[in-house]
Amino acid sequence: MTIWLSHINPKNRFGYKIGWDSARPSTLLRSSDRTWYAGSMFRKIRPGDMICAYMKNIPKHPDGVYIVGTIRKVGLEDGASFSWSVDRERSAKVLLAPIVKATVRKFFPRSYGGSLQPLAERHTNAWLSLLGRENKVFKDAPVIPVRRAPSKGQVRPAGGDPTVSRENGLKGEKYVVALLKRDFSERDGYRVEHVAASNPTADHDIAITKRGKLVRAVEVKTRFGAPPAPVIISERELNCRRQNKARHSIYIVYLDKSGTVHSTLQIGRTEAFGLVPRQYWLQPGPV
Repeated sequence: MTIWLSHINPKNRFGYKIGWDSARPSTLLRSSDRTWYAGSMFRKIRPGDMICAYMKNIPKHPDGVYIVGTIRKVGLEDGASFSWSVDRERSAKVLLAPIVKATVRKFFPRSYGGSLQPLAERHTNAWLSLLGRENKVFKDAPVIPVRRAPSKGQVRPAGGDPTVSRENGLKGEKYVVALLKRDFSERDGYRVEHVAASNPTADHDIAITKRGKLVRAVEVKTRFGAPPAPVIISERELNCRRQNKARHSIYIVYLDKSGTVHSTLQIGRTEAFGLVPRQYWLQPGPV
């Protein structure tokens, strides 16, 4: 497999019309714009190769890789085009934390003229490690597992969310319930119960059981903003985590200004967060 960097520049497309909103990279996830021109590399690309969309000159976004996909067919139309499909799992992390220009330059030299650049084979493993593993996209929003705690320099002073409400909390909980029902199917014997819907004072929000035994206790935190903005967690909720250990997960759901789910962080079996005093502000680790 060869990994290709595809340069996407809305200001320099030689008449090619982009089939998605260039100001919102996530819209490429559901766009039908899937046939691209390979230029001078049309004889070198192969089905099964990886393509990484490096987007430049996007308003309010840094230049970087935002979408990852797989090449499906080559030699289309004029013989120099290819079709591809989105790899939603690998795209999840870069949608939330794009591979920015400075990092891209360490792997790919400057490009002059061509829209596609191959990655040197010796850099393959290092590049794939940047994409992460076990990422997901649910309802066009990335769901990213957090693997390690923030360092001391990354733990920021707690900043409140002035729009905290039970309504937004329920929105986040319902989103995670739907996500978990996809991952823990009834056909496999699982039952996903929205505990907090009937008992808002419970020490966890969602329970996943199988044959009557608890498989996972889930705490959901919802706030406006983006990772890694902190959320409040109570001593009682932390005690639930301590008592359930490997069976406990925390999902932090971030909403954008319109109230739509922007992204979600999943904190599983590791203590991938730091705690700041004063009513316990939980600071998630780096993405």
